[in-house]
Amino acid sequence: MSKTTLLMAAKEYLARQRGKRYPSGEWVGNIYFFPDKYKEKLECCEKSLYEMETFPTIMFEHLKSIEHIANQYEVKAQDLELTIKALKSTRRIK
Repeated sequence: MSKTTLLMAAKEYLARQRGKRYPSGEWVGNIYFFPDKYKEKLECCEKSLYEMETFPTIMFEHLKSIEHIANQYEVKAQDLELTIKALKSTRRIK
């Protein structure tokens, strides 16, 4: 895992949290979000599928999470979280 990969993952996380980038997938009936099975869906997404009936937007929120983005970029979630905090503090990003 390189620092460049961690930085890219951190920027992706921040962009998704701010609504500047969105996960690949589609909304069904403006209620349920299903991730693109080739670009976005990972093993970590499986548990969110089972909760969608109770919490319709859970998948969309999961796809913006540190856990998902860390898996997508193949970095450790703890390292990603530290990189995000460092990026926020050095750039004064909220």
